Amino acid sequence: GNTGSVLIATGTADIGGGGAIEVSVGAGDSGHGGSITVTAGDTSQSDKTGGSISIHAGDGTGICNGCGGHVAITAGQGYTSSGGSCWITSGYGAKYSSGNMTIATANAGIAGVSGHLIISTGTASNGNSGWINITSGDSAGGRGGNMTIVVGTGDSGTGGNATVVAGASSVRTGGSLILTTGEGASSTSGTVCFLTANAGFRGVSGSLIFSAGTSSGGNTGACLIGSGAASSGRGGRISLTVGSGTSAGGGM
Repeated sequence: GNTGSVLIATGTADIGGGGAIEVSVGAGDSGHGGSITVTAGDTSQSDKTGGSISIHAGDGTGICNGCGGHVAITAGQGYTSSGGSCWITSGYGAKYSSGNMTIATANAGIAGVSGHLIISTGTASNGNSGWINITSGDSAGGRGGNMTIVVGTGDSGTGGNATVVAGASSVRTGGSLILTTGEGASSTSGTVCFLTANAGFRGVSGSLIFSAGTSSGGNTGACLIGSGAASSGRGGRISLTVGSGTSAGGGM
């Protein structure tokens, strides 16, 4: 049969706040600090899943500006060395897929906007700031995972922007912006497409601008368009075409 459950709870309050529950490990002056481990139960039954762990902040049910509670997961500080790391990893699937990981803000209610999703490294006062690395995994018997960045649609005002900006430097050259397609080890490498969307019923399609910045103390940057060299075939073509029109021809 099932083992018994353990419930740790504070009572409700008719007038006043509910009581807090605190689980804490005492401090020590030698060795590592004590750990706290929360583990859900395993199951050996073939058609059942292991136990879940849920962390849920309290709801704010007040009529006037009742905000929901926060969930904060913070690694420990390192006063004489590096701070602790924070790992969130989905489960390993020994026979099938590993678990998914979803980081999302909730939908907005009747009034307001949905919450922001911010992925940011901290600042550095003496050295480089941390990296942000978003990578899909390699595959030994299939295709590598896709990566998609899409701005949501809207029904009021202009569409949201997608902005990629390399870092500025106050003492040396600014960071580069590099877009490279995947290599085809035994076939063709991928294609790079710079496209603006088609225009709707009114308006014109968006412009496509390739421009080097201005310079206040030297030459401006060059704008180079070239096809690669071929060791066993023809070099690629470069074609500039003006679109056709029904009222007048386009210029160049």
